[in-house]
Amino acid sequence: MTDERVDLFWAFVAVARRAKSAEAYATAISIYRDGSFGEDSEDEFFLLVEEYAGLLEAAGDLSGAAGAVRLLIDASAASSSASASLDSQAWLARIAVLAEGGERAAGLWEQVGDLRVRAGDPGGALSAFDQALESVSRTQEGRIHRKCASAWLSQHDVDEAEPHLAAAAALGPDPAESGRLLGVRANLAVELGDFGGAQELAVRAQEVALTHGDAEGAWVSGETLSLIAHLRGEWRPELHELPHVWDYNHCLSQSRLYEVEDARRLLAAGLGAVPGQAFAWCLLGESLLLRAEWDEAAVCLERSCDLYESLSVSFTRGSVALPWLRRAELAACVGEHAEALAHLERATVIAEETPMPRHAWARLHATAALAAMERGSPSEAIRSVRAVQSAAARHGECLSCSALVNPIGAQAYALVGAVDSAQALAVSAERVAGSFAGSGWSAMADSAAGWALSAAGDGVGARVRFRSAAEGYAEAGQRFWAARSAKNAE
Repeated sequence: MTDERVDLFWAFVAVARRAKSAEAYATAISIYRDGSFGEDSEDEFFLLVEEYAGLLEAAGDLSGAAGAVRLLIDASAASSSASASLDSQAWLARIAVLAEGGERAAGLWEQVGDLRVRAGDPGGALSAFDQALESVSRTQEGRIHRKCASAWLSQHDVDEAEPHLAAAAALGPDPAESGRLLGVRANLAVELGDFGGAQELAVRAQEVALTHGDAEGAWVSGETLSLIAHLRGEWRPELHELPHVWDYNHCLSQSRLYEVEDARRLLAAGLGAVPGQAFAWCLLGESLLLRAEWDEAAVCLERSCDLYESLSVSFTRGSVALPWLRRAELAACVGEHAEALAHLERATVIAEETPMPRHAWARLHATAALAAMERGSPSEAIRSVRAVQSAAARHGECLSCSALVNPIGAQAYALVGAVDSAQALAVSAERVAGSFAGSGWSAMADSAAGWALSAAGDGVGARVRFRSAAEGYAEAGQRFWAARSAKNAE
């Protein structure tokens, strides 16, 4: 297998996962089967085929899905993976039931839709939910309409969501389901710009969820409340009373990282709730980290970790991975590689338990890629880049939490001559920069583009983009990254 074919395979994998493209999945699988990739890529191939089968299944191509699952069975048999083979046989049985139709199939279509939602594929989820509605019982119909509304809102389509919400309400939901409907209506209000109404609905939804022991409903409502607080500019005072802080709170705060003095004022205000204190210490530590004020950042991030640890005893799934990941990032930047790995291991334990894996895993693998590059191992960094893409296929994508992987991954691919993959990450970095305001995001795009040009042999163009990246990072106060980019431009 030539390096060019390996690079082409991973380029198609990246496109397939980002665009949810069945054609790109099929091409990548074909390239893999035509070559010899070795045992170290076998697990990744299994995941790829599973993702492909799930995509086809949700789209209603049951014959194609069954074919992909049979391919998985054959590959598992060749590798003696008994558990994978058993799972695949159960999957084939599910596809057979789906093909038969009827009420039993409706329940399975709903499960398929739920899987697509978790994979960040609202289009596939809607296809599956529509199939479920064709033969669902009246007692289940309202729940599926509610899930359809939520999937449409995740695509910011209010007009398509509203009829499903009306249908769900008309079917007489029980109290717990009424609470979930309130949560979706809160998201609808956010889309319409009614933040006051959205907050009232989300609070009521969370109260109902807690009353009925609906942990997932409580997390979803908490996520909505966090978003509303940031959109209204009221996230600072709310920190005083937050009962829990999630990875999503930290994700939303990334636009505030340049406000070092603001973060200091938060702590000086004497926050009452421990979660708020943990959040504020992390925010200050991140702000200092970006400015390369290593010692101060280390103290703040360690304090945040200690506070979060004190919460995890009573609320295991309430811990947050980000402060440990930022500590890993800091350690990597100053060359403390063993310490970086230790912090990554602790963050992995938290990520395995988090109710918000989309944020935790994206940043974890991106930070691991940085740590590998700082150790001088582009091959390990590339494995982490692929892990980010795989995690996005399973849990959905978060542009801000995975942003670091674009310039770092582009550098790793450039160093091993993988031109197509470096260019794909440069495109991804441009997409991120177009989604968020700020010179730091633009600098990351310039850096990724510089490495893509370098990989293609355009040294002059690469230096231009690296100089632009250095200027952007400097404007954002990110000294370490500005110096790194300036060195790349030499």
